[in-house]
Amino acid sequence: MLVLCRNPSTAAKIIFELTHNLTIFSFSASISLIRQSSSSLNSHFFPRPSIQTRVVLICDDDVEIDSKSINFAFRIWQSNLDRLIGFFARLHDIDLSSKEWIYIVHPEKYSIVLTKFMIFKYMGKERRKKKKKREKKKNKSTRVI
Repeated sequence: MLVLCRNPSTAAKIIFELTHNLTIFSFSASISLIRQSSSSLNSHFFPRPSIQTRVVLICDDDVEIDSKSINFAFRIWQSNLDRLIGFFARLHDIDLSSKEWIYIVHPEKYSIVLTKFMIFKYMGKERRKKKKKREKKKNKSTRVI
């Protein structure tokens, strides 16, 4: 389990308590806590050599999702491995009066998923290299002369 702490001003005591609580409930999974140097949302998406799994779940610290919902999201992801799965969908649109992009909650349409909670396939550097090799080999074998 890799935990990213995006708030550089979080007290060491809170970090310790978080690590302790996660250790209790992790069922022997190893836990790595990384304190980020900034609160940038982009830090979610930096490549991390320590990730040795095919799937990543991102959950912001202000989001509480029950285990049934997490299991549901994971099952949906398993049936769509190349898709990003999340609960916080929004519709982006343009506000014609201000000529600015907005995003709204719409019951029937969405075009983006917020990064508050999401599951997606992780393609680390080594996996990307292997995938490129496979695609290159496949393209050579299907080339029409």
